[in-house]
Amino acid sequence: MEAVMIIDILQRAKGKVVVASVEDTLEILASRKVKLEADLLLNGAAEQSYDLIVLPGGLGGAEAFAKSEKLINLLKKQRESNRPYGAICASPALVLEPHGLLKV
Repeated sequence: MEAVMIIDILQRAKGKVVVASVEDTLEILASRKVKLEADLLLNGAAEQSYDLIVLPGGLGGAEAFAKSEKLINLLKKQRESNRPYGAICASPALVLEPHGLLKV
């Protein structure tokens, strides 16, 4: 449910939110079988730049993020551009730390 809360808060703050799927489909199955629909696949999202990238938590999502080379490269590009990124729950340990993305 972290994804829904992040999306809601950023949209209320008038932020433009883009939800990208690391899978080959726009439909995202979150924890407790909650279905979300992404705006685009990561392939398309990786071609753009972002003011902020946030990875929601959840073990299944974090494992999928960790396997996505495109996502890791996008996060590294974000860091190299001195733009912020963050992660919640299992994502810092499974996605950011193994790729040296927790170091400042």
